[in-house]
Amino acid sequence: MGRVRDLRRARLNGLVVLLVGLALTGVALVLHMAQRGLESLGQDNALTAQRGRTREIANHIESAIATRSRRVKQRLADMGNVLDVALGSAKPDNPEVLTVLETAKRAFDASLAYVLNREGLVVACTPYEGTKTLTGENYRFRPYFVDAMAGKDSVYTAVGVTTGARGLYSSSPVRDGITTELMGVLVFKGHFDEIDQLLAKHQEPIALISNNGVILASNRSDWLYRLAYPISEKQRAELIASRQWKAGRGCSTRRLAGGWAF
Repeated sequence: MGRVRDLRRARLNGLVVLLVGLALTGVALVLHMAQRGLESLGQDNALTAQRGRTREIANHIESAIATRSRRVKQRLADMGNVLDVALGSAKPDNPEVLTVLETAKRAFDASLAYVLNREGLVVACTPYEGTKTLTGENYRFRPYFVDAMAGKDSVYTAVGVTTGARGLYSSSPVRDGITTELMGVLVFKGHFDEIDQLLAKHQEPIALISNNGVILASNRSDWLYRLAYPISEKQRAELIASRQWKAGRGCSTRRLAGGWAF
C-alpha cells in the first residue's frame, strides 16, 4: 500500500494527522505518524511534541520564505523604472528595470522577478536557464495577478505554466505614484529548494498541501503532485481548468496505484 493511500486512511480512520494552515500561502502542512508509534511513546506527549514541531516548520515557511521580501517588493512596485515599464512608457526588458529586478531577485534568493502590465502581459523579467524569459507571456488568469490588480498583496503556489517548476508566487500591485491608480503587477517567484530541504530533515512523513488537496512538497518523493484525498469529478475538472498544477509530474485524471492523482 502506497504512502499517499496511508495518508488518506489516516484521515478517514482517525489516525493522527496534524494539520497547520499557512495563512499567507494558502497551503497546509501535514505531519502523519502511525498510531502504534504514538501509543509506544505516550500519545499525549507525542501529540504535543508533533504539534510543536509542525508549527515550528510552518512558522519558518511563513516568516523566512513567504514574508521576507514583502517590504522590499512593495517598495520596488513604487519605483519609477517598474512603473514606466508597466505603463509602456519604457521598453520591455530595458537595462534599468532588469538591473533593479535582478538585484532584488538575488537579494531574496528568488528564482524569478517580473512585471506584468494591466492586461497581464509580462513586460520585464529576469532571465532563467541562461537566456530564457517570461517576457511576452500572459498570466492574467493567475490568481496572483487578479488579486494584485484588485489592490491586494498575494501569495500563490503553483507549477509554472512556462517553466514547469514549482513556485511560491508573491505579487504586489504597481501603482501610479500620483493618482494611485493600478498600473500593473510585480511578482517574485520563490523556489521550493529551501522548503524541500527543511522537510527532508524529518523522518516522519510530512507534506505541504495546497488548498485544493495537491501535495506540493514532501519528504516522500512519491507523494509529490498527488492528491492527499479523493475529490469529486467537479472539483477535479476545476483543478485541471485552473492550470495550477498542469505541468507537474503525476498530473493525471486517473487514480494511481498507491495514491490519488488528478
